[in-house]
Amino acid sequence: MRDDTKALIAMFDLRWPSYTLPVFFSRKARFIFWGGWYSPRRLVNPVRDFLADRADAAILYGGEEIETMVARGRDRAKIYVAPNTIHVPGHTDLSDRRKNSLLFVGRLIQRKRPDLLVEAFAKVRPQLPQDTALDIVGDGELRPLLDALVRKFGIEDVVRFHGAVTDPAPLSRLFESAYAYVSPGHIGLGGLHSFGHGVAVITCAPRADNVSKTRYGPEFLNLKNEENALIYGREDELDAQI
Repeated sequence: MRDDTKALIAMFDLRWPSYTLPVFFSRKARFIFWGGWYSPRRLVNPVRDFLADRADAAILYGGEEIETMVARGRDRAKIYVAPNTIHVPGHTDLSDRRKNSLLFVGRLIQRKRPDLLVEAFAKVRPQLPQDTALDIVGDGELRPLLDALVRKFGIEDVVRFHGAVTDPAPLSRLFESAYAYVSPGHIGLGGLHSFGHGVAVITCAPRADNVSKTRYGPEFLNLKNEENALIYGREDELDAQI
């Protein structure tokens, strides 16, 4: 640490002791924890309170837990909010463009549940405009399963696998034609990426009985049902939302 350092900001992750141990040492700079807050594992939360009381401040993703923190004895004056976000290159409102697709962007892994999207799309396809396609962007361990589902439902002509795409230009073209960005499982910064193109989101509300049993990222708080998103309660309701 340089002598003129004003503050140290450390991720508040108990799995990384190197982030939390400095709070116990004398220091000239202010020490600030950054990140999410309370854990579903309640035994961990007293430890988080203990560490937070020894820091100079805390920066949260969102303000949803401030009242809980204060009720548990934390100093409100030491709590700040800095919502997590993402830079979207070429961001523009594409909501007025002609739409003919649904879009998934993310890793093809279990917690994202792209398999639920393929199944729901196959179920409702007869009710959609004939030219409606499903664009799937990303790679991952579920790709063979998704290929098998596409063949099973006979929708090879309308499901398009693009692999991993990092170039902003082709991604923007995919968002341009999308009615919605659909993420049946965990959703994080992908929702904000979608908003950067003026495209709404369809996703499932975080629930303990979801098949994916995923703890959603704090970015979920940006989703407002029937304003910029459609948020359904059970995973088997996805087809109705589409």
